[in-house]
Amino acid sequence: MKYKHMVKIREALFNDFKDVMVLKNRYGLRTQSYEEWQHLWRNNPIIINIKKSWPIGWVLENDDKKIVGYFGNIPVAYEFKGERLIAAVASSWVVDVPYRNYSILLINNYFAQKNADLFLSTTTNYAAGKAFSSFRAQKVPVDSYDISLFWIINYQKFICSVLAKKKLPFAHIISYPLSLTLWSVNKLIKKNHCISQINRGVECYTAFDERFDLFWEKMKNLHNCKLLCVRSSQHLNWHFKYALLNGRVWIFGTEKKSEITSYAIFLREDVPKIGLRRIILVDFQTIDDNPNVLREMLLCGLEKCRKDDIYMLEIIGLNLQKRSILETCSPIKRKLSSWPFFYKAKDNLLARELEKTDVWDPCSFDGDASL
Repeated sequence: MKYKHMVKIREALFNDFKDVMVLKNRYGLRTQSYEEWQHLWRNNPIIINIKKSWPIGWVLENDDKKIVGYFGNIPVAYEFKGERLIAAVASSWVVDVPYRNYSILLINNYFAQKNADLFLSTTTNYAAGKAFSSFRAQKVPVDSYDISLFWIINYQKFICSVLAKKKLPFAHIISYPLSLTLWSVNKLIKKNHCISQINRGVECYTAFDERFDLFWEKMKNLHNCKLLCVRSSQHLNWHFKYALLNGRVWIFGTEKKSEITSYAIFLREDVPKIGLRRIILVDFQTIDDNPNVLREMLLCGLEKCRKDDIYMLEIIGLNLQKRSILETCSPIKRKLSSWPFFYKAKDNLLARELEKTDVWDPCSFDGDASL
């Protein structure tokens, strides 16, 4: 195949920040400050501890040395059956349209790296999904992972955002009758409501302290046969550092004898372009046998959404057991435009283990979905 444009590929550098952000912004990807972007690697617990070279990603340069493609590569720690694994998380794969034929060079370098045990892509669009599949990456084996559950808190403002996304004229005016209609239909079919009472024993946290370390030790021992992203206080504080600083994180938990027995992390993920104020439940973990704990956490999240004028609360992922509990809260469902979560294990034995559904408990904490 002959290409009209010529490029070269090299490892990304921190000095590429401005050009990478310009490229990401051009295609609608979320941009960050320099401090937030470099934090993903310079303060990363994995890089600090393994003391090995780790590429922050790769870029494509054209003949004018302009960056026309980028593929981020973030290391994240996992535990499985008592062993520590290093996952290479694919992030922000973007290439200028005239150079799309060279996209394969970026993903080829990603899968060729030596220090990763596992390759993850958790925010995959349709085109990227086809590319990952061509490298024998698999869809995470959890049914309905491409179906989100959500609850509308403010019908009128939610509908106004939906209409803005569709670029319909007079969105604000027509949102009133449409929101009333949707509210009436949901009430009739008993969707978008939760009838349980909130357990006032739920605590609120403002940071991840040593109590989360104790909880993590208990959780990984209890769920030894599951693939778990590491959730020590060090990793949690790294993961949510800037979200915590910006007040975008809500942390709820339950305790017994001053020790955490379960927690839920909610993350503010607005869509400013269409005026949508949104909260996502990115993680829920428990060592408590009470199945109602997840419902209580959801209700606390919904209550705070009402107080803070958030328009919707959304959940993507979680295993089938957790989703079945959430189903009792009558969520609305939407099918995502593509399957978001792909993985590939370097070791054949690990690959066979990860084919089992019960090994997984994936959620928006995995990969870069909430970074």
